[in-house]
Amino acid sequence: IAGAARRDALGYVELHIEQGPVLEAENLPVGIVTAINGATRLTATVTGMAGHAGTVPMALRRDALAAAAEMVLAVEATALETPDLVATVGRIAAEPGAVNVIPSRAVFTIDARS
Repeated sequence: IAGAARRDALGYVELHIEQGPVLEAENLPVGIVTAINGATRLTATVTGMAGHAGTVPMALRRDALAAAAEMVLAVEATALETPDLVATVGRIAAEPGAVNVIPSRAVFTIDARS
């Protein structure tokens, strides 16, 4: 590595394949990066109350996953209405995770960049 070091470089170019569809959609062969996005990664935890799916009436439920679903939609809506913001919920998990149990806890990730 020491033998490959350059002392006379005036600039730096990094070439790589675009990770998004913009150049292809605009039929452009190359793009020039002039800025970089700042990224934030978060983990959100929603707490509800577990209960049997067949015996707890809908009006009495405190379903953590249903609440998390509304939050996921809010993340998407916020990104859609905010210029230069992109956001993704890439992972979500519900506990206890049984088919007949109202989720008492939901955990999801948020990746936001602008």
